Amino acid sequence: GYLNGHFKYRDSVDNKYHGKVECRTHELLISPSGTIYKCHRDLYAEENGWSNISYPDFKPEYKFRECNKYGFCNPCDVKSKLNRFLKMGSCSVEIKGK
Repeated sequence: GYLNGHFKYRDSVDNKYHGKVECRTHELLISPSGTIYKCHRDLYAEENGWSNISYPDFKPEYKFRECNKYGFCNPCDVKSKLNRFLKMGSCSVEIKGK
């Protein structure tokens, strides 16, 4: 298929492995079971959960996490969007190493 829109990290959605990176999201992604994920790709694949909302010691962390699936990102994470100030370029994730 064809991807419409502008992507902050264009090679992140081409379904080719590009090596390891570190990424973090501006959102708290929680599955129905309470598992916390770093991105929508991991959430939908149910892979690499890093905590659970029901754990008594759970604390949200806004930090970079290692990823070995760069190139297979979910487009909604890396698409450039208008932010609340109507400026283009807002993105749900930050990626280091690319």
